[in-house]
Amino acid sequence: MKLIFVRHGQTEENANGIIQGHLHGKLSQVGIKQAKIAADALKLEHIDIAYVSELARAKDTANEIMKFHPRVPVVYLPELKERHYGELQGKRLTDEEMEKLDKDEFRPGFRPLGGESTEELYNRVFGMLEKILSKHKNDTVIIVSHSGVGMAIAAILKNSSIEDVANNSRSMFKNGEIKIFEIESLKGTRLNAGHQSGTQRKKSLT
Repeated sequence: MKLIFVRHGQTEENANGIIQGHLHGKLSQVGIKQAKIAADALKLEHIDIAYVSELARAKDTANEIMKFHPRVPVVYLPELKERHYGELQGKRLTDEEMEKLDKDEFRPGFRPLGGESTEELYNRVFGMLEKILSKHKNDTVIIVSHSGVGMAIAAILKNSSIEDVANNSRSMFKNGEIKIFEIESLKGTRLNAGHQSGTQRKKSLT
């Protein structure tokens, strides 16, 4: 399976350092431009099916891309939502608060109050990939989603940790970025709590 992953364009919340998580977010003018650039880059790509996060910022990005592929079916999946950040969602964090989140975010067992742990994010993405791979072994699939989901996908396919992916600046998923994977099988396995260690991320997260 050929997997094309696209992170949504910049949102107004991204630009203002606001944690979004499961909030929809609104593409900024920069984000709209990024979505159009991604769409142009993929306009000649053969695509069999699109899977898209249910959140508006991903849907709006996918809409630009799919204008060039009007006959391709689009499926919206809750499993492709960003990590749930619980009580942090909708907040503009101070530099001190952001520094603390950067330190704790992927620490084993860390879960924002009312939110989702790294292991839970990893496992739901793993389950989603299993289903997609079983249906589309010989297809080209596009996924439009979020940075946390992108890092989980990369970690699963590399049999690595999200920490390792996030710590490698070349593996960060920037707004509007396209990454392409060739998948024969899933190298990773489902995680038990505590199997991954922490990492640091910056304000572009979510």
